[in-house]
Order: sequence, then C-alpha cells, then structure tokens
Amino acid sequence: MTDNVNASINVEAGSLSDDLLWGIDEIADFIGQPRRQTFHLIETGQLPVGRAGKRLVGSRAKIRARFEAIFSGEAA
Repeated sequence: MTDNVNASINVEAGSLSDDLLWGIDEIADFIGQPRRQTFHLIETGQLPVGRAGKRLVGSRAKIRARFEAIFSGEAA
C-alpha cells in the first residue's frame, strides 16, 4: 500500500515541504489577501486548504491551480 501511495503522490524528495503553506498567515501572504478575507475563502470552500490537527495547511500548487481555473473560466 505504501508503494501505491508514494506512486500516486509522485513528489520529488524535498519538494513537498517547499509546496506546503503552514497557517493562515502563510496562506494569506501567498494569495496577497488579508487574514480575514483568506479565512472567508477557506470557510466558503473557495480555497483548497485542509487541516493538520488544528493547523491550516495549503498547497501552493493546488491554490495556484484553483486560481488558474477561475481565470480560465473553468470554475463557477
């Protein structure tokens, strides 16, 4: 099972930590919005962010892809 998980993730060593945004401040800085607006986007499901324990965690690649979908008209 571990091999399947590793194969599906397909992440080069070290690049996962470079991709992760830990906490609301890092996520807000990445998207260039205030903390409150960032919370709103997360709470309404507009940003692909999850939790690791009580801490918010986002992926730069997934957030970037979400905005690219919005800009291209693929997202409602």
